[in-house]
Amino acid sequence: MFDFGVVALLSFLLINFVCGASAHSAIVEFPPDDASVKDTRSMGDIIWTCLLTIFASTWLAIHPNVPGASVIAKGKYARTFCICYQRFKLTVLSIMVPEIILVWVLRQHSVARKIKQDNPGLTLTHGFLFAMGGFVDYYWMPIVYPDDIYENISGMPTEFEIEDRSKSDAIAKSIIAIHIVWFLIRSAIRFHQHLPLSQLEVLTVSLALGNTAWHLFWWQKPMNVWNPVRLHIRRTLPPSCRISTASSGSH
Repeated sequence: MFDFGVVALLSFLLINFVCGASAHSAIVEFPPDDASVKDTRSMGDIIWTCLLTIFASTWLAIHPNVPGASVIAKGKYARTFCICYQRFKLTVLSIMVPEIILVWVLRQHSVARKIKQDNPGLTLTHGFLFAMGGFVDYYWMPIVYPDDIYENISGMPTEFEIEDRSKSDAIAKSIIAIHIVWFLIRSAIRFHQHLPLSQLEVLTVSLALGNTAWHLFWWQKPMNVWNPVRLHIRRTLPPSCRISTASSGSH
């Protein structure tokens, strides 16, 4: 299935490239320290490039959880709209309040690592899928943690099968990543040459670096998994429940 958000971002990047290549009317500025070097950039080009970079880097970094049962039960188009709208809200939230997303990223990475350490047969990708609500039991109840209250688990997918569920296009992500790296390199060159950087460009650099860090922590987290994995398990009753059940069956 296509990730419509990635398609839209690629379209915007293409438009930005075409517009930038065909732009001839630019504001000419002369740096105070070297008047022989011309800095030709228009205000519209700065705003467009910064906003596009912020949205592209944030959209790429966000790895939403598996939708709930109420969203999955909707029709095809309604479900797609709800999922895209939820990801859009997370993107806006990460731009406005990035500290909340940072706490979410670190906490989820910690849970995934603990699941991997406590269960030798599972990988970090399995741990992320558990943490994001990607496993359900026979009754479609979320399995929060594969601890000792479960036994005889069957149907556990391999890491390759989980990655196959992920709707992450490596080519599209590479194109967006190249655009972000190009923006960071260009900003670093301007800073090294003592050329002015606008406040919007400084904000864009900080958000792009933060989004890159989030993406690294979420590197092995499946992306855009819309349907959970249904496992066939048997829940083990606590000892007290076993005693009461055995005594009631003896009468």
